[in-house]
Amino acid sequence: MVTGKGRRVLEMSLDKLGLGNYFDAMITDDDVINHKPDSERLLKALKILNSNPEEAVFLETVIQILVLVKTLV
Repeated sequence: MVTGKGRRVLEMSLDKLGLGNYFDAMITDDDVINHKPDSERLLKALKILNSNPEEAVFLETVIQILVLVKTLV
């Protein structure tokens, strides 16, 4: 899990949803020096998971774009 939110907010959200134990790595805004759009948080997650970008899938939630597209349809 990689997020721009702080660790406390992420942990509270995942606990409330019962999802806290489903992620092998959690990188938050609190864990990085360079923030979006820098790739530092993604690279940290890959390192923890002993993986590389070619083996990873990145999913982004962009609510604002979905709302915009809906208004155009």
